[in-house]
Amino acid sequence: PDGLIAGNRASIVIDLSTSGPGAAKQIAEGFKPRNITLVDAPVSGGIKGAVNGTLAVMVSCPKATFDRVEPILKHFGKLFYTGDKPGTAQTAKLANNLMAAAALVITSEAVAMGVKGGVNAKVLIDIINASSGRNSASEDKFPRAVLPGTFDFGFTTGLSYKDVRLCIDEAEAMGVPMVCGSVVRQMLAITNAKYGASSDFTSIAKVLEEWAGVFRTLPRIDAVLVPGGDPGHTPPALMFPLLEKQTANLRRFHPQATMWLSPQGFNQENMEYFFRYL
Repeated sequence: PDGLIAGNRASIVIDLSTSGPGAAKQIAEGFKPRNITLVDAPVSGGIKGAVNGTLAVMVSCPKATFDRVEPILKHFGKLFYTGDKPGTAQTAKLANNLMAAAALVITSEAVAMGVKGGVNAKVLIDIINASSGRNSASEDKFPRAVLPGTFDFGFTTGLSYKDVRLCIDEAEAMGVPMVCGSVVRQMLAITNAKYGASSDFTSIAKVLEEWAGVFRTLPRIDAVLVPGGDPGHTPPALMFPLLEKQTANLRRFHPQATMWLSPQGFNQENMEYFFRYL
């Protein structure tokens, strides 16, 4: 009932979670009376990195302990030894996750502006990735989870929000101002409130699309846009005024989109199933 500290077999505990430097220091101090050494080893790289053994593993612990656990941890991916002080690996992990979330927020803003201005979203991402603005969101998250409209990159909004909150709190405790970081935290708070903690954190892009008035899905109406092909039905003329704005917005994503009539109508949820990118 008292956990590891009540036992007498463990001498080294490896913690792969992201709990923040404050928690790591507290745990390490709590282990000392029992001669247990904490290996602070948060990881980054997502589900793909875990499956392929290509995670970044940040490690802080006494050097002698690191030498003992290195053969185990190297199976997870590439190791980065941050020093012997508890919590330094956590600090590195939080800095990385803040930057990953910030890249997603700023890329979502830039793409929403570009689409509103008439630039095709995929073309804009291709331009960014060939230019100085490229980042982890434009190179990976947008092509994989935002442009296809799947929003399934594999990292939840709740976890990203937790990590960024921890980062800002730790930075403030150190006396490090986090002006941009605070804005990223606020964007995650809004996304978390709107789509829930279990949503994918790429849902940030949906929030910014809505604010900008550019949508890849439609509100409940009786006709939708599909990418190319014979629509099979011709919507009545009275539908055109209703769809004019949505048509213009969606054609920024799909220049060859055509009209298709559904007698049952579509709402935002099932639109994400029927809508496909070129």
